[in-house]
Amino acid sequence: MKWLTEWWEKYKTKSVWSKLTDAFYLVFFIMVITPSGRTWLQRGLLQVGLFSSTEINEDTMLSDASLQWPLTDLEGNTTTLSELEGKVVFLNFWSTWCGPCTAEMPNIIALMQRVDDVVFIFAAHEPRETVQNYMTKKDWKIPAYTYRSAPGPDLHHGSLPTTFIIDANGRIVHRSSGMKKWNTQETVDLLNSLTK
Repeated sequence: MKWLTEWWEKYKTKSVWSKLTDAFYLVFFIMVITPSGRTWLQRGLLQVGLFSSTEINEDTMLSDASLQWPLTDLEGNTTTLSELEGKVVFLNFWSTWCGPCTAEMPNIIALMQRVDDVVFIFAAHEPRETVQNYMTKKDWKIPAYTYRSAPGPDLHHGSLPTTFIIDANGRIVHRSSGMKKWNTQETVDLLNSLTK
């Protein structure tokens, strides 16, 4: 206990600026080690414009394996990407335990309200009940799907979140790994250009 008393006496002699700096670092440390704090920081980074480019960066036709990949919605109905032929698809791989996924989700929800004729799919490799409970807790109204089998090789992703934008012909035109600021005019323009 003597070392704590000595430290406190030494701390009291610090300048106000030094104490403020210490407080800042303490708050930052606490935010980094707590999940909700990390999510808040990640959302802040998204809002300042980092991670926001949505240019066309891919030109890959979906394989038959990807087109026939089964997705199950939260009511238990199964669909495949082949059933969405002729539609532009925004496919987001996410998970309930993924901090960056949670950070970018409100941004994607805002994007959904700005575009028409785009099918949004949020695919999670988790039990339906887990996804449903998490969405209820967050009060998210999103078209969530779960999957058991791996997607085709052209939809392979090594990290979460990963997002694909697929045109009406079944061609991947954009792929992003990691969180992104999706609710931008650049993204709206890209999606709208694909629906014409």
